[in-house]
Amino acid sequence: MHSSNPFLGRRRPRILSYGIAILSVGTAFILSHLPLLHLEAAPVSRFLCSVMFSAWLGGVAPGLLATVLSAVGFYYSFLSPLNSLAAKPGEMARFFVFVLSALFVGSLSVAQRWATQSRRVARDDLKATVRTLKETNEALVKKVKPERSE
Repeated sequence: MHSSNPFLGRRRPRILSYGIAILSVGTAFILSHLPLLHLEAAPVSRFLCSVMFSAWLGGVAPGLLATVLSAVGFYYSFLSPLNSLAAKPGEMARFFVFVLSALFVGSLSVAQRWATQSRRVARDDLKATVRTLKETNEALVKKVKPERSE
């Protein structure tokens, strides 16, 4: 089967999907802390990209895992007091907006993945139906032609 997206066409082991989620969030976390790259200004975008990527490649559960890991990383590193898991009541609004954004982005990625898979299945079904109709038509033409020649 020809596929325009090589990542969506194959079934991969679930553990690999979860590994991709962990690796993508870990990469976002590390990139956010490397001062040489000057990427400290918008840490939310890297975490949201990791959620989107995990949900798109792995589905719902890896997307949720990436959301939880991103929320922990964001809470720990970018809410005052920094580098602490202590209670941060003054930052809860910002944290909840981040979590809701991550859930929204993840759900959009999953919906897009499901739509792509659904279109692929519909296309394959349509190809099979067209093939069956062609075979039926050819059989009918062969059956009608000998009757006309008599």
